[in-house]
Amino acid sequence: LERLARENAASARGDVALAALDVMPSGINKANANSALAQTLLALDRGVESLAPMAEAIRMYREARSTDNLALCLIGQARALAAAGEPAAALASIAEAQTLIARHGFAA
Repeated sequence: LERLARENAASARGDVALAALDVMPSGINKANANSALAQTLLALDRGVESLAPMAEAIRMYREARSTDNLALCLIGQARALAAAGEPAAALASIAEAQTLIARHGFAA
């Protein structure tokens, strides 16, 4: 019961966060906020709900050419897609992340 209460509280905060993100200008900070929200939703077993903020973060990372953040976000997207029962799309996200990692020599 306590876990359910925490998840409901987190969900309510997530809804507030989404509304706040709408008014922020596009850029790395907004992409980071969307990515963090998506990761939080994923941790709450809400993988399907995490896909929209994850896609928005990915779009902004692409625009900013932030390849390290993009690679990390693509890995998160793969986890969300796998949780949503979309293995082919998850593997495509992983493949793109692997390409970025290899191309840019990301060590971590």
